[in-house]
Amino acid sequence: MKFSYDFTRNDLVAYYRYHNNNSPTARKRNFRSTVFGFIACLLFAIIITMKDGRQFMIAARVYWVFYLTPILFLIIFIPFSKFQTRRYYNKYLKEGDSSVFFDKWSLSLEDDGIHVANPESQSILFWPSFKKFIMTPDYLFLYTSGITALVIPRRAFESEKDLEDFIQLFSEKTDVSVTTV
Repeated sequence: MKFSYDFTRNDLVAYYRYHNNNSPTARKRNFRSTVFGFIACLLFAIIITMKDGRQFMIAARVYWVFYLTPILFLIIFIPFSKFQTRRYYNKYLKEGDSSVFFDKWSLSLEDDGIHVANPESQSILFWPSFKKFIMTPDYLFLYTSGITALVIPRRAFESEKDLEDFIQLFSEKTDVSVTTV
């Protein structure tokens, strides 16, 4: 089975976003950042209130607006961090000459593995190297380690039948089950 597709910057960013949202390590980091920010905002409000010198409840009525900062932090920080993640990945991709990376890719499923080629390089991903197969509505992520994957956009397949044939052949060659998200 052979097919080809244009691999774009958006394809790679989609993989990074998926991985960042689903990796246990990344999720822990994101959770810790959110909790730390919330606690820092709350402590700021408490310290401002206590520095006033009045009784805490009286000062809290005066400085009530500071107690909104932890809630505002959550409302703003979570969407902003997702936006920042996408923005930073795009910046990383612009740092070097990655134009050869974003080009026409050809994949061929052979007896020894998946042969991957673009105008600048060729490689073989042997069947035992695949660890995980994630299928999203727009992409297939064929993980070869905890952080690297072959990214195949679903638009690479001319029909649903071609996609089903690919999954069938992949399943026959590996012990990896397909996880649909």
